[in-house]
Order: sequence, then structure tokens, then C-alpha cells
Amino acid sequence: MRCYVTVPEHQPLWVVVFKKQGYILKQSSAQLINPNTIENLNVLKNAASTALYGSRAAYGVVIVTIKKAASRKEYKRLKPYLERKRYFLKPI
Repeated sequence: MRCYVTVPEHQPLWVVVFKKQGYILKQSSAQLINPNTIENLNVLKNAASTALYGSRAAYGVVIVTIKKAASRKEYKRLKPYLERKRYFLKPI
């Protein structure tokens, strides 16, 4: 059995956090995040990010935390661009 994984070329993995639940954002839609709703932005670039998120995080991870007041509206707007995998995150 072979497993094929596609690693994006020179693009970080985008994780959007809504109320302590993180969702992976599809690569082509990272510019859709409304900058007015961003509460916190973290960039992970070391081996720990690869250990947490796998080979997709080879070029780093950008974690975008959305403000609590705007999280429901922003989640509904971005839902078509989010992958189904959820990560439960502790506050940094």
C-alpha cells in the first residue's frame, strides 16, 4: 500500500482558531481572512510545528486567532474554505 501526500511549495500551513478550536484553512484562500477580526497572529517555524501538524507544516504554521465577538460570523463566512480536521488548542 502506498500513501501519496502532496506538500505545497513554499507555503505555510494556515490554522484559524475560533473559540479554542483550530481549523486548517485551504491554501488558496488565506487572503480571505478579515484583518479587522484578527485578535492574535502566531508563526511557528521550528521542528515542533512539523511534529504537531505533520509534513504539511514543513514551511511553517501561521496560527490566526479570531476575536470572540466576531468568531461566529467569521466562521460562517469562512466555512466553505475550512477543512474538516479540527484541533483543540490551549491559549498561548
